[in-house]
Amino acid sequence: MRKRVITTLFLVLSLLANAVDLKSTSDSFNLKITAVRIIVPDLQKAITFYKEVFGFSITTQSKTEAIISTNSFSLILSSSKNANSFDKPGIGNVSVTFQVKDIKASYKKFKSLGVRFEKDEIRTEGIGYSLKIYDPFGNHFSILQDTLSAKKEFDEPCKSSA
Repeated sequence: MRKRVITTLFLVLSLLANAVDLKSTSDSFNLKITAVRIIVPDLQKAITFYKEVFGFSITTQSKTEAIISTNSFSLILSSSKNANSFDKPGIGNVSVTFQVKDIKASYKKFKSLGVRFEKDEIRTEGIGYSLKIYDPFGNHFSILQDTLSAKKEFDEPCKSSA
């Protein structure tokens, strides 16, 4: 457990250090996450899953690692032949959430591809709708359709006349 926490902390700090814009003139850091590393036992199976399910494309690939990307985000898939070298994945302090425009369409696509769900239902959250899914290796992901960012117009209630 301690090894997993240290590894996760190192990864998060590395990502943050690489994402900091040191030329920023604002008082706060200009942070952005550019990539997340996921340890997988079967690199080809992982590449296929993330390409088919999320639409990632391969940026670079070696024998033991692949960087797959979308327009604004990358995953670093690192293979491990030794299953005991890493703790089994689970829900911990770090979670990856992918935002989608249409959660119902995403649900249908995931279902047709045989993706495993935490619960086979779309949940209503405080900011929208969500699904919890797993990759073939047990890594947990959230899928979110944010409904708060699209504000809907409404009419003011009629004033009662007294």
